[in-house]
Amino acid sequence: MENVSVHERTGYFNVVSDGLNVRVDLVQNGNPEARTGYISNSWLVFNAVRGYGYAMTRGLEIHTTFDVGNLYNRNCQIAVYFEFSDGTVLKDFNNSYRATDGQVAVSSSFIPQYENTHFGDFVLYIPYTELHLASGYHSLRYKIVIFDMTTGKEVCRSGNYDFTLQLVMYRFNTEVEKSVASGQ
Repeated sequence: MENVSVHERTGYFNVVSDGLNVRVDLVQNGNPEARTGYISNSWLVFNAVRGYGYAMTRGLEIHTTFDVGNLYNRNCQIAVYFEFSDGTVLKDFNNSYRATDGQVAVSSSFIPQYENTHFGDFVLYIPYTELHLASGYHSLRYKIVIFDMTTGKEVCRSGNYDFTLQLVMYRFNTEVEKSVASGQ
């Protein structure tokens, strides 16, 4: 099995047969290129407000707790991807909050300042209008992926986080003036 850690692993086992006892020592060198990450928690804040006046939007704050290792001073990105609870991806229609494949997503760049860095509450925001959903109840989920942008490789990903969203949109002149949501 390959050592995907930056740390050396050691171990041993004994082989016993016909009165002989032989110790076999094992050493597996660490991989200095290994990048590690672990997403330990995520939660949503509903009806978060950004901006003011005509530029005000309501939406979701996605809070995430995670750790990354061996990424000191490297360009990284955290991305959140949205889909229906059955796995059907939410599609973007205005090229604003999207992944390269057109799935609704929000992302942010960061640069870890330590060899092993803990982020206790990293916050991303997406307006409700960028989910491209009609008024009503929606069973949704999201997943989080962290990338090392220097190599373009994925460092880690979360499982799915399920939530229910009830949207009520009030439209005037085809512009969304107000949206409210509740969820769990």
